[in-house]
Amino acid sequence: MKVQLMRRNFQARLSLVGVAVICLTTAFVTFGAADNEKARNRAERALRSGDFERAEQIYRELLAKDDHDNEARLGLSRALLKQRRLQDSFDHAARVIALDPLSARGHALLGSAILASGDFRLSVEEFRTALSLNENEAMAVAGLAMIDYYENRMYPCVLRFAPGRADRPRRA
Repeated sequence: MKVQLMRRNFQARLSLVGVAVICLTTAFVTFGAADNEKARNRAERALRSGDFERAEQIYRELLAKDDHDNEARLGLSRALLKQRRLQDSFDHAARVIALDPLSARGHALLGSAILASGDFRLSVEEFRTALSLNENEAMAVAGLAMIDYYENRMYPCVLRFAPGRADRPRRA
C-alpha cells in the first residue's frame, strides 16, 4: 500500500513537471513570435522612414534567428534594393522563390532588381508572374508602369496607376 501511494505521488509530480515544461515551451514560442513580429514592424517603419541600413540590420537579425523566415528575407531584399545593392537583393528574392514559387512579392522584388540592372525583358516576365499570382501586387504594377514610362508609352503608364483596374492595359 505504501509503495502504491509512493507511485501515485511520483506519477502526479511527473505529470505536473510535464505540464510545466509544456507551458514554458509554449510561452517561449509565443514570446519569440511576438518578439519577431515587433522586430518586423520596426524594420518596416525603418524602411518607410528611409533608414534602409537599420531595416537591413533588423532583417538580418531576424534571419539569424530563423533562416527560413521568407517574410524577413523579402524585407531584406527590399531594403537591399533600396540601397541599390542589386545582386544581394536579387539573391535573396531568388532564394524565396526557390522555396516558395507562388510568392508574388518575391517575383515582384526579383523583377525590380532585374529592372534596376537594366534588363527590361526579363523584368517584365517577373512582373507578369507576380501579377498572375496576385493582381494587386503594387510593386509589379509600378514596375510595369516604369517600363512603359522608360519606353515612352505615357498613356499606358498613366492608366496603370488609375484607380480602376478594368481599364488598365495588359501587356500581350
